[in-house]
Amino acid sequence: MIYLSSLVKLAPMGLMAPFHENELDTLRRKHASEAAASAILARNMSHNIGSHVTPRTRLEDLRGRIGEFFLPKAGDPRYWGESPWRVAFDVLKELKDTLDEYEQRKAEFIAEFSTDPLISTREAWFYRDVVLPFIRNTALMDTLAANEGFHYRKADSPGITVRCFRQTPDGETVEFRPFFFPERLPAPRVESLRAREKENKGAPIIPYGLRTGGNPSVIHTWSILGIEHDVRVSLPGPVGEMALYSILENLIRNAAKHGGRRGDDNRNGPMEIRIVIREPKGGDTDNEYYALDIGENLSDPAKVVDADNERRVVDVLNGHIKDSIVDDAGQVRKQAWGLAEMGLCADLFRGQAPGDFRKGEKRLKVRPGNWEGFLDEKPENPDCLVYSLKVKRAWTAVFFGFKEVPEEERLRLRSGGFDFKRGSALFGRDAGGMPAAFRFAVLNARLVDEHGIEEIGAILNRLPFRIIVTGDVADTKEKEWLRGRGIAQAKTPLPFGNGRDHERSTGETSRWLWREWLGFLAEKTGLGDTPLALDVYFMQDKGRQPTKDWIGATETFNGEASPDGKPDKIPARVEVWERDTRDGRVKPATENRPDTKEAKRIIIDRHGDFAEKSGYRPSEKDRLIIIDKASTDFDALYNAALPDARRKPDEPGKKPDGDPWELPFELAEAGLLRVLILDERIAQNANREFDETGAAKKGFRRAVTRSENIAPRNWHIAERAGVYVAGYLDIGKPDGIESLDLAGGGWRHEQVNAPKKLGLTIRFDNPGFHISAGHWPGPDLRANDHIPRRMEDVDLVIIHQGILDRVREECGPAIRDDLLAGLEKCCWLIVESGRGIPPEVQEGKSKFLPFSLIERAFRGGRVAKLGLTRAVMAMPRNKSS
Repeated sequence: MIYLSSLVKLAPMGLMAPFHENELDTLRRKHASEAAASAILARNMSHNIGSHVTPRTRLEDLRGRIGEFFLPKAGDPRYWGESPWRVAFDVLKELKDTLDEYEQRKAEFIAEFSTDPLISTREAWFYRDVVLPFIRNTALMDTLAANEGFHYRKADSPGITVRCFRQTPDGETVEFRPFFFPERLPAPRVESLRAREKENKGAPIIPYGLRTGGNPSVIHTWSILGIEHDVRVSLPGPVGEMALYSILENLIRNAAKHGGRRGDDNRNGPMEIRIVIREPKGGDTDNEYYALDIGENLSDPAKVVDADNERRVVDVLNGHIKDSIVDDAGQVRKQAWGLAEMGLCADLFRGQAPGDFRKGEKRLKVRPGNWEGFLDEKPENPDCLVYSLKVKRAWTAVFFGFKEVPEEERLRLRSGGFDFKRGSALFGRDAGGMPAAFRFAVLNARLVDEHGIEEIGAILNRLPFRIIVTGDVADTKEKEWLRGRGIAQAKTPLPFGNGRDHERSTGETSRWLWREWLGFLAEKTGLGDTPLALDVYFMQDKGRQPTKDWIGATETFNGEASPDGKPDKIPARVEVWERDTRDGRVKPATENRPDTKEAKRIIIDRHGDFAEKSGYRPSEKDRLIIIDKASTDFDALYNAALPDARRKPDEPGKKPDGDPWELPFELAEAGLLRVLILDERIAQNANREFDETGAAKKGFRRAVTRSENIAPRNWHIAERAGVYVAGYLDIGKPDGIESLDLAGGGWRHEQVNAPKKLGLTIRFDNPGFHISAGHWPGPDLRANDHIPRRMEDVDLVIIHQGILDRVREECGPAIRDDLLAGLEKCCWLIVESGRGIPPEVQEGKSKFLPFSLIERAFRGGRVAKLGLTRAVMAMPRNKSS
């Protein structure tokens, strides 16, 4: 990249001749646009959140809303006798935590946008991962347009409704419809609610605080009708969902302020936003994009607002979106900043950053729309405003270098989520053909032979960590190098091509990817031939949801055979457990399960009840992942999209070909993965006592601390999940050791061999590493063979950029660079920070995540291992240094 400052330095030396004046103007405009774009996003956050949301969501305000909706006074017939404070606290926590996380992620989105946007991408399910979290943020939805009267009237009467539809390739329009119900509701009642929701033609209701007025004291869960039609999209960055949220925020503010009516006009009902995602017409760019239309029901697109020029609302809006955000002098424009942000965020979804002036590209566009055509509705005023943009698809896998696969088969596999690219997309200088986001990269072995390990190593950061090489790699050293860099080498052939059954190869390809990847990860982590078992327990009897649906899904999963006709080894089985309603024992609820007595077990345990009451005998080789409502994994597991509810019965003797149920594979990966955390904030929290309902249970204590007399700390919970939090980083120097106390926050200038504080010490003696374990309180961790001793015993390291900065300041930049290089040679590496993309990351080749995604996995002392693994394993780096 050529910077304007460099050109200015060249001008007095008479070296400007190679640069035409137009090129200099383009650079000026580019840098001015980048600065202006950052200013626009910062100003709009101050306006939308700081002016409209924050003043109405202070504790007193939220307490008032909770009292208004949920807390009848004593003597009221509706009074249920529960502690009002307990109810208020639970609802308040839901409201405040959700809103705080939203604001944190938005701040990080703006920081990344201001430093190096689009350095990476993230794949996500469009409705369940992007749209639903926005509308579940009921404190935001209650206040964003409250000035104009659009707010909750009652707990089940929102002032803004957001509906989301999918138009399938065959022309069917399906709505995603969430419905909420108390956790303790019997399964027949849930099925009755589901049937009633299917017949409901009105907008789905998101209750305030996610609690219904009749049952505010009970945790609510939800189910989503139509979720089988959800699609995976590519988000512009680790917190790229905020690009869509910024569009929605500004759309809601514009509609409320300029749409022509107030929310307290009861004749018109609430503001309604409709989101429609569909395949674009005409096969746009080989189906690289989905088309996204967002409509609102308040504005009349044909209304004339500029009588002198006969310009309609739609014309004025499009004009503001097309206008440059800077004037000829390089100053940010003075009006329509909300529309400017909408245009900038729409550009991000197309992979275009501020200052990237492409010709012929379509930005966000506003057009007249019509409410008709959705379901069977016939609205009185069908005209509406529709904002249209494009969103890149995400792929399950991208296959590089497979030119022998026929075009017909490629097209069919593309429709199932698999893309094909030439090897030049990886090794070309511009690499413009790279896809946006994908979970697996599959490389033809010929690419290794043609380019060698040096060139392969140079492009690894541009791929997700899940890399599989298929075909014969002839050179033994190359094979060892691939294994050392965490790259799987397939042991079975591809499930498509060479006369294989084309009709079923889409589903088989997904299964093949997971089998090969998890088989490699099992060998890498020392599992060998030991089978892997997955145990899931939600503290319910088998007649409750979601346990009932999990049982049906796991029985189907356990019955699916691998290519050799035997059950998959990874995982060998999934078993759901239930609570006996008579005596409280925890017992198996799954029938026909394979015998896996010697298996390594990955146990999902709610409140530690499984460890306490199932007769479980703790083993150091097992993984124990504790969940409760405070864990961010809870929703992903408790409200999981389960396949049996939507899969059609299979023909006798045939396997299902649709997308396999990936959640067991993802949980297996999360359980196998060994993660080392080097972060001061996580280290400081690790030595606190684990504050959870099950912490006093003796069986649970034995399972996590190896002693029923030791109160577990957060470090123990992380260690049992396969996450190791470092307490000290020792740097070996010729004149001694510099020891950084991560929890204490300072350097200790003396040698420390084995700290008494619970945690790991990472010692770097350039170029080698050594890991030792502290063990207070509890039994000596040094006797635990499953605690890593070498950096090669770790699969993934997540390190805070602030630690690298402190090493540079104390030991010099050379030691910092050697430390980073040494980590990258041993394991996968993520650098994290909360200040946008640090300059060192921009100039280097490391992958990056914002701190909020890491912090989210450790909230409240819990370890959301599934969410953490999902966040890191599919993360590419789209830009070279």
